[in-house]
Amino acid sequence: MGVVVGVFGPHEAGKSSLVDTLLGNPTRQTLLTSTCHYYSWDSAELRATLVDTPGHERYLHHAYATALLTDVAVVCIGPNDANHPTWREFVEVMIGAPVSSLIIVTRGRIAPPELLNLLAPTRFCSAKVFDVDQTDDIQAAIKEAIKQVGPKPGGFNWYMAIDSVDTLPRQGYVVTGVIAKGLPQAGSRASIFPGGHVATMRSVSKTDDVFTLMDAGSRVSMTLLDIDQYKLRSGMLVGSIDDMGSTEFFEAEVQWQHQPSYAAEIRVNIGTDEVTGRLFPSDLSPSLAQIRVNERIAALPGQPLIIRQMHPPLVLGGGVVTSLSATLQRRQEAVFEWDTDNPTEAILRILNDRSEGVMTHEICKLMGVTQQDLGDDFAELKGQRRAMSFGGTWFTPDVFLREAQRFLGCLSELHVKEPTVAFQPAELVMENMNRRWDAKCLDLIVAQLAALKKIDVEGSRVRMVDFRIQLTGKQDSFLSRVEIELDRHGINAPYISEVAKALVTPTQAVDEIMRLGAYAGRLVEVSDGTYYTLDQLDKLKRKVALWAGEREFNASELRDFLDTSRRFVIPILEHFDKSGFTIRDQDTRRVAKPN
Repeated sequence: MGVVVGVFGPHEAGKSSLVDTLLGNPTRQTLLTSTCHYYSWDSAELRATLVDTPGHERYLHHAYATALLTDVAVVCIGPNDANHPTWREFVEVMIGAPVSSLIIVTRGRIAPPELLNLLAPTRFCSAKVFDVDQTDDIQAAIKEAIKQVGPKPGGFNWYMAIDSVDTLPRQGYVVTGVIAKGLPQAGSRASIFPGGHVATMRSVSKTDDVFTLMDAGSRVSMTLLDIDQYKLRSGMLVGSIDDMGSTEFFEAEVQWQHQPSYAAEIRVNIGTDEVTGRLFPSDLSPSLAQIRVNERIAALPGQPLIIRQMHPPLVLGGGVVTSLSATLQRRQEAVFEWDTDNPTEAILRILNDRSEGVMTHEICKLMGVTQQDLGDDFAELKGQRRAMSFGGTWFTPDVFLREAQRFLGCLSELHVKEPTVAFQPAELVMENMNRRWDAKCLDLIVAQLAALKKIDVEGSRVRMVDFRIQLTGKQDSFLSRVEIELDRHGINAPYISEVAKALVTPTQAVDEIMRLGAYAGRLVEVSDGTYYTLDQLDKLKRKVALWAGEREFNASELRDFLDTSRRFVIPILEHFDKSGFTIRDQDTRRVAKPN
């Protein structure tokens, strides 16, 4: 298990010196720590990652990002409080963060009296306080705290906040961070938010040579393929969790340390990101708040965060994200009135007023009832097809039709803007619509549009079914050579490797140009890796129509006539069925009469 031990405190509080002492290294002369430094702390008695964090206010976001992943926190208190932030802010951040144990280390002074008052009402009321010279006692306390850390969420659903991006020449891009949950596997696909991009993990490795295990709490480097570097930056989330998505306005459950004011300007630390925004606490539920940030961020339900007031600087509290979408409830907004004898009509009124769709909990909040109270009413509306649910986000059929048309319109605009790109991220289409659907809702809407044959889907990316990409001059020339080679073979289409050998070209290049040829409408992929030109298919259709006439035939008869094998004839027949050239009746087919 990857246990994270973070050392925090103001500038010049002695953090780096303490880390050197704990590691048994000679004490360094450090002037200013500007980023986090990670060390493997491994012995017969403990196994952890020790993190030395910056304390200067200019680099605080690095320290607070570490706090959100820290299991055991050590806060250093220096000889004076001249620096900003003071030790108090760091302690309040630890109280708000998901830290399991807190240890206080003082340097050149006794513990401030207000420290005990600050910790008394918290889970750290019995936190141990040591002088920096009590090295053995500090180590013993950390070892004991590490033993008390409980198991972390495992499994193959994982996510990680990116804290740095580097280029690996000719191999991809390397992103680094601490695994927040789960276990990434090399070779699998990963989603990246904001943006909803998809990449392949070529490799996953630990950034140290000490641990053989790699799990939540481990610092790792991932080499990503099939993505452009400009789409990667620190603060993004990479992972495989379905609920992960992007948002500008979300809800969180917060444990307040200071009472927030309505629409207060705040800083939000989430993942490795720090963004500004405004806070809208709920009058109905004291622990619930809606947060509108000034830029689109990546998040997922259950992710921890820290909220700080901007003016004056103050740690308001810490909590977790509960929903990636929220609707601003104005304080002076009129109470929603509805007939208690007819809740279904009240639900429909709400849905008709909100073109972007409404989540179940928001409907219940407006009506002042629980989800259990409305369970039968939701089921009735869905059964009567008067309302539709996409992962808990509700629409009336008319509203959904309008939203679907907007989705297709925004997708078409992206195709016009980037005519050489076949697929666009569904997340980007949603952003252009100015919508804040959660990941599950967006996936289900995309699946519905795909089922209606409006779009094609590749992972989390989409394209209009009738969109044809534009090829560059070199691509067009290369594809023409491939088409000539395919035409030479008739129905017995060659393998991609055979085309590459004939053209003396790398197999990867041929595979890529065939895919692009299909997206450009010049090739048709009838089965995985089997392509035909449009001219080949037209010739086959004329040949089959002349041979079959109006009679019925089966696959074996056509196989013998074309002197081929089932490997080719079955995919061709399925393509003919789909395109309407043939009509299937169980095991036989006939050529459809032209209109």
